[in-house]
Amino acid sequence: MKQFYFIMICLLISGSIVAQEKTKLSKEEKERREKNIQAANPFAKFGYKAKVATLSKGKYLEVHDLDSIVTIGSVRFHVDRKEIVGFIHPDTTSGEYTRPIGDIASRWLSPDPLAEEFPSWSPYTFSFNNPLRFVDPDGQAPEDIIFIIRGKTRAEDRSLTYKNGNFHWKDTNKIYDGKGGNSTLNGVLGAFRKIEKSGDNVLKNQLHTLEKSKNSHFIEAGNKNEVEGFGIGIPKEGDPIGTQTTFNFSKEEKAKLENSTGVPETDLTIVAHEMRHQFDYDTGNMKDRKTPASNESPQEIRGVNNENRARKIENLPMRTTYGGRKIDPEKLKNPPNN
Repeated sequence: MKQFYFIMICLLISGSIVAQEKTKLSKEEKERREKNIQAANPFAKFGYKAKVATLSKGKYLEVHDLDSIVTIGSVRFHVDRKEIVGFIHPDTTSGEYTRPIGDIASRWLSPDPLAEEFPSWSPYTFSFNNPLRFVDPDGQAPEDIIFIIRGKTRAEDRSLTYKNGNFHWKDTNKIYDGKGGNSTLNGVLGAFRKIEKSGDNVLKNQLHTLEKSKNSHFIEAGNKNEVEGFGIGIPKEGDPIGTQTTFNFSKEEKAKLENSTGVPETDLTIVAHEMRHQFDYDTGNMKDRKTPASNESPQEIRGVNNENRARKIENLPMRTTYGGRKIDPEKLKNPPNN
């Protein structure tokens, strides 16, 4: 028993040390990061210490072309002495398996400096698993409210990212102007803009948290209004993860909702309800999720509470039920884990 307690104490101490290391950089670590940053300083030879912007802020070395001898075609060139020091001769013995001159098989010049920040992601996540169709214009961490426009085939899919009150086409980086989208995209954008212009800081904080999150939140048109957790691998219950959301703003779906809730439904009320689920998944606040969803499910009580914030913006009657059953008024006013 004493041995068990000793092991537990050691684990707690080591965990505390790791936590401190994550929150505060040592002097040596700061110096190491600054050295990595200055490796990319083009003015170092003039004695000027410039401020260099890097993706990882010095956490990883992002400049790897530091060799004095480089290969240019079939020529070996010494960059310091400014002279040719050798030539590469073609391989004439390997036939069809001959390697091209200057090419090094199976070796990258430089890994993505943000790769260690997202260890569970597929290498193609940056292009939504379609690198032939989508591009990564800036190499930064992902922008995280992503609307997908489905084409007739997956190769025709297009996507937009939400930032600063607008959706931007991922492949051209142009602001969405109403062309090439669909009614669901227009409804989501209209709802987001109403939230941005409202005085409700809670809704705005949720939207901005999703916009700047490390997790990706995919949205597209669908048959129903639904949010599902999305993550590469198998996340633990309650881990912060991304989401996949579908919206259906059709008159038929709204009539169906109104028949169940007893109050009018709009694009904004629907978006606000589902946005709370997106926010809860993103912040790891889904540990208390109860299924099947009912008027007693904590996540749905939070969703209706969020929806009522949107109803205040549009001067609509408050919703008090879920699934046709009344929600406890006190819980609706102060939802669990809100």
